[in-house]
Amino acid sequence: MKHLPVEFWAIVAAVFGLLLGSFLNVVIYRVPNQMSLAKPRSLCPSCKTPIKAYDNIPVISWLILKGECRNCKKAISFQYPLVELITAALFFCIVYFIKPLSVTPAICLLAAATLSTSVIDLKYMKLPTKILYPTAVFGLILLALASFNTHDYKRLLMAAIVGAIAAVLLFVFFLILPPGSIGLGDVRLIAVQSLFLGWFSWKFAILGFALGIVVGGFLTLGLLAFGVKKMKDKIPFGPFLSIGALGSVFLTLAFPVWLR
Repeated sequence: MKHLPVEFWAIVAAVFGLLLGSFLNVVIYRVPNQMSLAKPRSLCPSCKTPIKAYDNIPVISWLILKGECRNCKKAISFQYPLVELITAALFFCIVYFIKPLSVTPAICLLAAATLSTSVIDLKYMKLPTKILYPTAVFGLILLALASFNTHDYKRLLMAAIVGAIAAVLLFVFFLILPPGSIGLGDVRLIAVQSLFLGWFSWKFAILGFALGIVVGGFLTLGLLAFGVKKMKDKIPFGPFLSIGALGSVFLTLAFPVWLR
């Protein structure tokens, strides 16, 4: 098993990402609406008819049904296959590109959490603690396992320190900056992301935050310039932070010396 090529594990990760992406859609719909993730079974958003197992195959079922509910024929959002495909693509790239391989489960968890919170933030302007707190707990466990596997326990200590410093600093900013400058949900998200990124280096956390600011600034200016948003409109910042966090990980390929 150890001698299997990385391409094999990347494909396995992509398939798992498709399946997990289907669950993330459940999380995205139910968590903001204070619903249980276990019950009831998946329903059509329009007619509330339970979805059969053969109609719940990631991407494939949506294509076969032409994006419609089998029962009421109402359109089912393109969000569902899109989230599944993005999750699969992220998992493939993480396993294929990120080293060491032992840390990829943790980064996959970060990707799944940031993707789900980003969609929720776009739809509901929320960054749920029900996702962020468990992500931090399970992330610490996975990062500890990665440190054990690589015999590099300084990385785990660095992750904890960077995450804690980010939480304190951003909370101070939350208190002293004008209201609306940064949300408490953003503070939690940055702290969780910094925990994961800190395992690589404190520079990753800084780069991730900086990328999030830059991406958010440019996209916000674009939305304002084209009249999609107005100055008084609230713009969710979570998706930009998530792009920055994942971008900082993948940029290790381009700038390995500086970042390490």
